[in-house]
Amino acid sequence: MTTHGWHIASITAPTVTIPMLNQHRGAWQVHEQSWRPCMEWCVETFGGGIAATAWGAGWRYVGEGVFEFERVEDRTLFMLRWS
Repeated sequence: MTTHGWHIASITAPTVTIPMLNQHRGAWQVHEQSWRPCMEWCVETFGGGIAATAWGAGWRYVGEGVFEFERVEDRTLFMLRWS
């Protein structure tokens, strides 16, 4: 799918495991769903940054699991990694 020349990718948030440590509870893990790993991967792979919005040259995070890419090849790579 494209919109205004950009190629859209929509994914479900991956589950992130966060190790926790507390002197009263000991060690445990918290599992949450977040698109942050996807955004960080895009920054590492395509460049850019994460501030109020995540974006870089040729990609941007729209919100709620929707990413847009200028190049269809970048969208394909993203989908191979995250879907």
